[in-house]
Amino acid sequence: MAIYIFTVLAVLFATQSLARLQAKLFGVSEEVALEMLYRYVAFFKLFIIVFNFSPWLALVLMSPKG
Repeated sequence: MAIYIFTVLAVLFATQSLARLQAKLFGVSEEVALEMLYRYVAFFKLFIIVFNFSPWLALVLMSPKG
């Protein structure tokens, strides 16, 4: 979770410099690099939600009602 928060803060406060860096590294335009950054953050958030919610849901469903 800390890595996600760090990533979000980095994207929020250093968007243009990160986009320029990614554009140079991958040989794409800055617009495509910016889209890649936002997609990465979105998938990261979805990944965290799924892998934190799924075990909790399994434990709730398996717990005895009593």
